[in-house]
Amino acid sequence: MKDYILLGDFGSTYSKFCLVQTQTAKIIAKDTRPTTVQTSIVDCYQAAKQALIQASGLPITDDQLEEYFSSSAWGGYKMVVVGFTLTLSQEAAKRAALGAGTRILKTYAYGLDQNKLAEIQSLAPDVILLTGGSNGGNTRFVIECAQQISQYFDHMDVIFAGNQEAIPQVQAAFEGTHNRLFITDNVMPVVDELDVEPVRQVAREIFMDKILHTNGLNEIAKHSSQPIIPTPSAVLETTKLISQSLNQPIMVVDIGGATTDVHSYSQGYSQRQDIVFEGLKEPQLKRTVEGDLGMRLSAQSVLSCVTPNQLAQALPDWSLQEIEASLQRRTQETNYIADNDKELNFDLLIAQIATNIASSRHVGSLRKVNTPNQATYYQRGKNLQDVFAVIGTGGILVHHPQAKDILKYALANDDMDLRPLSPLLWQDKDYLLSLMGILGQFYPELAMTLLDNHLRQL
Repeated sequence: MKDYILLGDFGSTYSKFCLVQTQTAKIIAKDTRPTTVQTSIVDCYQAAKQALIQASGLPITDDQLEEYFSSSAWGGYKMVVVGFTLTLSQEAAKRAALGAGTRILKTYAYGLDQNKLAEIQSLAPDVILLTGGSNGGNTRFVIECAQQISQYFDHMDVIFAGNQEAIPQVQAAFEGTHNRLFITDNVMPVVDELDVEPVRQVAREIFMDKILHTNGLNEIAKHSSQPIIPTPSAVLETTKLISQSLNQPIMVVDIGGATTDVHSYSQGYSQRQDIVFEGLKEPQLKRTVEGDLGMRLSAQSVLSCVTPNQLAQALPDWSLQEIEASLQRRTQETNYIADNDKELNFDLLIAQIATNIASSRHVGSLRKVNTPNQATYYQRGKNLQDVFAVIGTGGILVHHPQAKDILKYALANDDMDLRPLSPLLWQDKDYLLSLMGILGQFYPELAMTLLDNHLRQL
């Protein structure tokens, strides 16, 4: 370990950096600035590095410095999924893709035809995930789909994660084309059991291959001590690091301008004898992304989730015209910062609704079945009622004076709601979760020491 570590996370709009002094285990400088992807992301990196060293007041040279980075600055990694059944394909894709920074455009099932292929082409995905059939089962479906995709598209990246017995025929379908085929383990090797990590790893590698050749990130990679990783992977790493260090289940709520992400690290099962789990097994490390819930681009969508009466009660001093004008400002000016109490309250409402809906979608629920002798409860989805702490990050949860009143909306309403019941509420006050996820891959004890000093209990 060298004397200093520079950490950087390149976002689509803003990038965050910090400089760590390893001997003292302290952050000695921080910097946030526009990513400037319109010119070259290298400009952002060089300016931030110079500012950090200058702010430290120390004569730091490159040979004293390790550098690590994450990025989501490419502007979105888009995936289309082709699967054997709609429900299982959707779930497999979500779990495999979300750790790689992927946005799923659409899922197709029960075969492809010319209309579906044309629609996929119009969606312009960056990658197609082809799944279908447990190992030893049906091969006809995935072979036919592989042939159709290879013949219809030119220069498309395709991940095959279906029945492994079909691999030779799938490979043969893509021979002689300009498409790139990536073979990985079956996402569902046996019925009702998902294995998403191999797909996630391949998707992540494709993502980084694409992002590295965008706006100069490949130049920054030359300075990085290790390969650059997707920002979602970094936040997942932090969630896992905190949970394992505390030996407690953890949930993270990250509210952005366009999406609200929820991460959790927990077994997700109840110890109660009267609860029976049904459906697909939940992953211990899980991330969900809600593309209709955000503070700016998705603000209109968030408020559409409440009734007009609820909106009037929440904003009694607002006219309909004022609400419309404020929403328009947020969707058109994505860098807008609320500058008065009235607008801060408007942001507060959007954040509360987004947190409530996103956390409820992340977890599962219980349903009660009465029998002559006793009631039995069936759990579907992940049980996070015993979560030790919920951590809030993202602009609104870092900067809003009522962050605690936002984060409370991630909690359960009743015993049938599998969201956290009575966790501690922590704030990522210095916007470090993604940066510590990068660091934690290589120096977990140092990352955890920094988190201990910078996470704030609300």
